[in-house]
Amino acid sequence: MILSLVVGIGLASACGFRILVPPLVIGILSHLGLFDLPEALAWADQSLVLIALGVAAAVETAAFAIPAVNNALDVIAAPVAAIAGMAMAAGIMSSHLDGFVLWSMAAIAGGGASGLVHGATAILRATSVGNPLQSTGETAASLGATLLAVLIPLAAFAVIAGAVALIYVRRRRKKKGQP
Repeated sequence: MILSLVVGIGLASACGFRILVPPLVIGILSHLGLFDLPEALAWADQSLVLIALGVAAAVETAAFAIPAVNNALDVIAAPVAAIAGMAMAAGIMSSHLDGFVLWSMAAIAGGGASGLVHGATAILRATSVGNPLQSTGETAASLGATLLAVLIPLAAFAVIAGAVALIYVRRRRKKKGQP
């Protein structure tokens, strides 16, 4: 149960970087036989779903690379990322939890982690001049966090917690005028 919680939080955090990358990656890994999806996420292993997720993830990634578009997308993506994170966490934890406990944990841990990561990247992007470069980094972070969450869950948790702390410290220093 603890492992599914950690995997769920890891995937939810990855949704905070890019909403569609985590379901695409777990679907591909399952399709290749490298990851056993819980029944609640079995839809991600279907060929048509993988094609649709691939196209949508490519569009999402390209749109975030355009400076004028990404700020508007941040407003739209904030609640969507939290919902996607909650859904990913619920799907992963569904084999160990159910009902009120499942959805409470998914909302707090999954939605919270995804919202926190998305909020931190949105703040960082708003203060950055390298939006296309940062956007590429966020896509890579989503891919990396997803792979870590599935393949090495405890490492994923440590990396995501460290990244959020780093963004927070950088933001505080910038506010105080420190390098």
